[in-house]
Amino acid sequence: LINQWSPNCLPTNWTVDSVNEACNTPFQGVTCNDLWQLSSIALVAPENTLCISVPPPSSLFNATYLNTLSISGYAFDGTIPSSFSTTNIAKISLTNQFLVDPIPPINKKKLTTLDLSHNSFTIPPKLEELNNSSLTSLNLAFNQFTGDLSFLPQNQLSSLNISVNHFSGDLSSFSFNSTSGNLIDVSFNQLTGSIPSQFV
Repeated sequence: LINQWSPNCLPTNWTVDSVNEACNTPFQGVTCNDLWQLSSIALVAPENTLCISVPPPSSLFNATYLNTLSISGYAFDGTIPSSFSTTNIAKISLTNQFLVDPIPPINKKKLTTLDLSHNSFTIPPKLEELNNSSLTSLNLAFNQFTGDLSFLPQNQLSSLNISVNHFSGDLSSFSFNSTSGNLIDVSFNQLTGSIPSQFV
């Protein structure tokens, strides 16, 4: 299946086991560790590529040694599988897809980066279990999220992009990581209040 991935679309019956073949066959966008175990997937669909939509496979989030998962524009559709809740992947980016609600609860402290931008979600992810965790970067831009910001973990995000959604409520009531170099984009929502001083 590996040879069917690039430069075309993902095959409709692909699995993580088939991707593991890349450790024996050089493949752009897939990285293996020194023990020939799959450690990173970073795939971006070529421009003007028309793909048949496929749901994200459950096995994708169960890959034992996978640290980084970044797939953009390969026409995943439907919902994220429940295995997302217990994944050990530290950096997850599923952008420019056709993914819809619900987003499974996330309860793994190892997660540092989550990017679900440019999809069709309306219900914010449940991140309450990630308070005091390793999550520092969150991008939910260009969806259709509604509601307030109470779902966000407090005092730890150094990068947050929730632009172009329908969030509402008081922005000043939320506490961000106060270290320097923070990035925040809350534009094109219905938020009120002032931006915290560390971002001004």
